[in-house]
Amino acid sequence: MDESFFTEKEIRKASRGNAAPIIIVILVIVALAVLAFFGGKYYLSSKNSIKIFIDTSLNKLENNIAGSGTTSGDLTININGDTTSKEGKIFKILNNLDLNITYDIDTKENITDVNIKTNYYSDELVDANIYIEDGNIYLYLNELYSKYIKYNYKKDNSNSNKISNEDYKIIVSSIRTALNESLKEEYFTKSWTKVNGKSVNKVELLLDDKNIKIINENIINNLKNNNKFINSFRRITNKEETEVKKLLDNEVEKINNNKYLDTKISLYTSITKFVMLEVSNKNVQVTINSNDNGFVYKVADKENNNTYNGTFKIDIKDDNITYSNITKDDSSLEMNFSGTIKHNTKIEKKNVSNNILLEDITDREYKEILSKIFNNKAFKRISEDISN
Repeated sequence: MDESFFTEKEIRKASRGNAAPIIIVILVIVALAVLAFFGGKYYLSSKNSIKIFIDTSLNKLENNIAGSGTTSGDLTININGDTTSKEGKIFKILNNLDLNITYDIDTKENITDVNIKTNYYSDELVDANIYIEDGNIYLYLNELYSKYIKYNYKKDNSNSNKISNEDYKIIVSSIRTALNESLKEEYFTKSWTKVNGKSVNKVELLLDDKNIKIINENIINNLKNNNKFINSFRRITNKEETEVKKLLDNEVEKINNNKYLDTKISLYTSITKFVMLEVSNKNVQVTINSNDNGFVYKVADKENNNTYNGTFKIDIKDDNITYSNITKDDSSLEMNFSGTIKHNTKIEKKNVSNNILLEDITDREYKEILSKIFNNKAFKRISEDISN
């Protein structure tokens, strides 16, 4: 393998070019999912639609954190396309790599069951199962090891029984309140304008280095002074109250040491309907529009003169959700993913009695696992493609 391929210089170059805008695209897709699931609140010209949307989304998230909830789903991801640049080798590998994830989550029984499968040129690369129950993580590596590898991620399991969904609801509710109180009306402007010949309500949030720091600091201080939030966060993270407050203080310090770009967020609505969202600064401009099947979006990377165009489709019927996304840039890069989400499914506990603690795996067993990985046909081909 050519170790010089992943030099620090080229990683920085890749992050400036391909990787950073892709991260923005992913964040856009997350925002679209939120719009699809939690949108639909009424909007009036006298109301601040941005604050209404944030508040409605967090309120529904809070209400959906229920003790008896079960969710199952699957996700398939593919990346296609070629580039001639050296860092384009990464995308050439991704072009021939497919990823499939299935998952089951039972919040009442504290069970998470995730299966991850990847193929490279149709040859199996990874086939793994991650199973979490009552504070323990179990990892099964098919064809690599015959037992579940157990890792206890809680330092003190006696605390695990004290954690409830109420703690998560309190955290979401606290963040919702902190946001509402920190996003002051003076940061917004409201007006009527036209989009595609139709009058719509436009609300803009104007952010700069000064008010971003003020907003973030107010949010964190609000949470720091909220005893319910502190206690719930403490139970979930298994930290002491002083540790939690120190974490929040450190976040304030980080925020104040950063420099933020002037950013404008514009939300266009028509009574009960989302019409368009725009987010822009000197480096990037994001535009999201609604259509009959979902949303279309564009991410303009001003620094690298590249544009990503995408479509996000979603179909919601009762407890079943089907979604898909296609994103293309100005060259030949294309990112596709699709999946389903089902609520109120039946989830069975797994028999993971055949397990071994991570620290009990012997050096010989580690070497055997590594040997199987290095001799895997798909892994060998990836290594060759990186080296060539």
